[in-house]
Amino acid sequence: MASFAEKMRSLLRGLTAATADGRQNWTVTDRRHAYMTTVRGRQRLVIAAKDDDGLAPHMLLIHDDEGELIDVFYGDDDGLHPGLMQDLYDHARRNASGVDQVLDDLLKAFPERDQ
Repeated sequence: MASFAEKMRSLLRGLTAATADGRQNWTVTDRRHAYMTTVRGRQRLVIAAKDDDGLAPHMLLIHDDEGELIDVFYGDDDGLHPGLMQDLYDHARRNASGVDQVLDDLLKAFPERDQ
């Protein structure tokens, strides 16, 4: 059976990959520097800056099907690599803000020239 740390690493990698390729969407929350997603239409996850400043360390809040907070995991917990939480936070923030679409629109103003 996988350890807690292995499960969390797998979850963070899976969420990051799904967010990066557009399969998982995030929304802005009422809390500064916090972004929410729902997995399989049931479990709600929130990734946030622990100190509400947008900087590491970050935390992942897991809510059950009823919306109750059941646990909080920190990027600096033993056995977790802080870089995994940072990667997920960065992808969630960009996804929630829609910055990729804005960049695509901006790049249309500066088409690449053939060399």
